[in-house]
Amino acid sequence: MQQTLSQFFAKVYGWTFLGLTISGVTALWINSMPSLQLKLYTNGWIMFGLIMFELFLVIWLVARLDKLSTGAANGFYFLYAALNGITLSVIFVAYDIGTISVAFFTAAAMFIVMSVIGMFTKVDLSKMGGILMMALLGIILAIFINMFMQSSTFDFIISIITVIIFTLLTAHDTQKLKNYHAQAGDDKASNSKAALMGALALYLDFINMFLALLRIFGR
Repeated sequence: MQQTLSQFFAKVYGWTFLGLTISGVTALWINSMPSLQLKLYTNGWIMFGLIMFELFLVIWLVARLDKLSTGAANGFYFLYAALNGITLSVIFVAYDIGTISVAFFTAAAMFIVMSVIGMFTKVDLSKMGGILMMALLGIILAIFINMFMQSSTFDFIISIITVIIFTLLTAHDTQKLKNYHAQAGDDKASNSKAALMGALALYLDFINMFLALLRIFGR
């Protein structure tokens, strides 16, 4: 029997919340060990290697999800969330806890609102998916350029545009998942993997929205 829409999204949001929890706990754990923090943040190659491995892992997971068992897919998702927690732990050094809290709860509120909009709107959001992806590529290029420019004003503009992009992507990805469920069959494994992939997309939307807000509030 095909699972209901509420059951499907319960899995999606459950996996999303679990991934964010793993990242948060890992970041706090790293933050509780100053000696380990020092090794991570003073050795650029370690941090660069972690970021590159994260990028490879998420691309590989998306590409290979259909061929992985459900257990393996879940395990790689947990691994990605933990690795992201390690790299995210730097925020506790760069920002005070008040700024982090404000950015987190603002991101959470925006995420919830946009996900609800994506769930219930009658407007077809699929058309803006390609536009948002192109805008995201532009932002990545702008971030790379600003690594050399070191412009705080440019960084502020980039952060605002990033928030807008991932806010809209949250609604887009939610509607996309809703449409997928409407077309899905009764295969339990496929539905479970689809829920996990949806969770990964929403996890990335939230994390990027949160980090952009953190840069805005932490200026």
